[in-house]
Amino acid sequence: TYPSRMAMNVARKLTFLTASQGLGKGSLYHEPNFIPFRTPLPTVITIHDLSVLRVPETHRPKWVEIFSKRIPEAVAKARRIIAVSEFARQEVIDYFPEAESKTFVTLEGVRDNYQPMGPEATAPSLAALGLTHGRYLLAVGTLEPRKNLARAITAYSALPKETRRHYPLAIAGMKGWLNHEFEEAITRLVDAGEAKILGFVPDDSMNALYAGAKLLVYPSIYEGFGLPPLEAMASGTPVITSNCSSLPEVVGDAGIQVDPYDCDAIHAAFSALIDDDALHQRLRQASIQRAKTFTWRRTAEETLKIFQDLSAELTG
Repeated sequence: TYPSRMAMNVARKLTFLTASQGLGKGSLYHEPNFIPFRTPLPTVITIHDLSVLRVPETHRPKWVEIFSKRIPEAVAKARRIIAVSEFARQEVIDYFPEAESKTFVTLEGVRDNYQPMGPEATAPSLAALGLTHGRYLLAVGTLEPRKNLARAITAYSALPKETRRHYPLAIAGMKGWLNHEFEEAITRLVDAGEAKILGFVPDDSMNALYAGAKLLVYPSIYEGFGLPPLEAMASGTPVITSNCSSLPEVVGDAGIQVDPYDCDAIHAAFSALIDDDALHQRLRQASIQRAKTFTWRRTAEETLKIFQDLSAELTG
């Protein structure tokens, strides 16, 4: 219940505050998810995106109210801010110019388990989801307005009926909020057997889901980084994604970038990757190679450097 969750949250905060007060000189606190606990320790925060400020209409009003107050407080308190892309860093600077000198980029990475897989390897996981290797298109993400799935569905619906039957659209992700437009659009495709709503898919099935897809469509209107495109690329699956926010930093020229508001452009990208085998193969190979440049080891090393520099500043 909500009261019990509130009580647990208060207990965690008090426990953290008590523990942090006992730590010695040179200790730091890193909050990897925006809003830090109250503590006397020098604080580093990671900001993944500022969508709640930039595109508040895509969030629940209560979240906008809470985070519009808490994010400025967190930025003011932080001694260092880690942004997960250059785009995210520029967003921080745009909203909080005074934070420019303390904001640094550490790009995210992709886990080693995301690798290309053949039909035999993907078969057990895909069979459980009612899918066949190479015979579906994929969309991944929480079902909420920022992911822009309604336009992806509009673009997909314009494909020939035979193509839609051969390549149903599989959508993996937890149910989110403010998604009435998406639900109306997808219902007709589901009823026609041209789409599948997979819901939450466990981590141990995601590599197979990515690797077995003909393509991933990810036309988000705003991202701070964009892990699903990177995971798909590492799995050898070409990506259609947006030409805005952080996504060009992730995908580069290894995927097809489109205006996320242009359904015709998304439709053309679908058609190109379905019909042009040479393009599909070229982007598949480029995706695998580009994904190798995004490692969590690099993320950890760059994050550690930020910690070390701040510690030296505080103790020097």
